[in-house]
Amino acid sequence: NGMQERGYDLAFAERIFEQICGFGEYGFPESHSASFAVLAYCSAWLKYYYPAEFYTALLNSQPMGFYSPSQLVQDARRHGVEVLPICVNHSYYQHHLIQRPNGRLGVQLGFRLVKGFNEESATRLVERRPKTGYHSIQEVKQILRSRRDIEVLASANAFQILSGNRYNARWAAMDSLSDLPLFHHIEEPSVGYQAQPSEYESLIEDYASTGLSLNRHP
Repeated sequence: NGMQERGYDLAFAERIFEQICGFGEYGFPESHSASFAVLAYCSAWLKYYYPAEFYTALLNSQPMGFYSPSQLVQDARRHGVEVLPICVNHSYYQHHLIQRPNGRLGVQLGFRLVKGFNEESATRLVERRPKTGYHSIQEVKQILRSRRDIEVLASANAFQILSGNRYNARWAAMDSLSDLPLFHHIEEPSVGYQAQPSEYESLIEDYASTGLSLNRHP
């Protein structure tokens, strides 16, 4: 009746009322809209001026329920942020910033991405890591003492700096002779695994072990 009292006909009033009801099915209250606008503005500012810090913080805040680590990493790279793979000699449990040769900051992915590798094992690996880094997978095996930990790190290609690829890492991980105390200090030449993973196999294993890939995406 209010609209009719102000000179609007009934058909127009009912149409406006239906539109308001429809908006009420998805519309947000003004207070929510305002707070979301502030959040969006602050996020955009941080992303533009501090992109590496922005993406590192988001990756360390997972799980968020919105964007997956894979989406965040892809977006970071599209915006010129260098993202470095998980590495037994350079990663910590959390993702962290790293200075690159060009003077810009990059993102070093952390062990938290590796499925099946817990924070306790990651902390032990980092705390006992030599200043010059690990020099062999056998050295890492003496620290972790868990075949499962070694296997998941190999699958995540975290040993690439030592073995070249995950196939070689798995081959080295299967060497049980050096695990025995009597043979611990014996050094023998490594034969290595001759087969190389294809680009497709690497992509599949990356996603299976960490949920993302830094290799070329189809």
